[in-house]
Amino acid sequence: SIYTIALNYDIICLLLLIQLVNAGRGKTAVSRHIFNAAEVKEYFREQIWICVSHDFKFEKLLMGMLEQLGERSTISDVEAIKKILREKLEGKKFFLVLDDVWDTFETTWEPFRRCLQDISQ
Repeated sequence: SIYTIALNYDIICLLLLIQLVNAGRGKTAVSRHIFNAAEVKEYFREQIWICVSHDFKFEKLLMGMLEQLGERSTISDVEAIKKILREKLEGKKFFLVLDDVWDTFETTWEPFRRCLQDISQ
């Protein structure tokens, strides 16, 4: 099942929903169902839902993660944000959903992927 697939990750489960089909096909509804599943809530100590939309900005994603973790901050320095995220997520398994993603170029997402790796170490 999808839950089993999601729970096989030890540190980070990144569910990246890319815009491969037309809007209105139920991707967000399926993601919400998984995100709210009892098994997912039990396995992952932290859950983060970020709506990316058309205006992808790396710093905005990181700030959104902080907000989802209950941290209000006006810091704009990426390294400082990463440090706070690392402190908040250290030793925890977290489930991250990036919804409404339109830009699927690998070069766009590489800095974010590296950042997640840094945070999880």
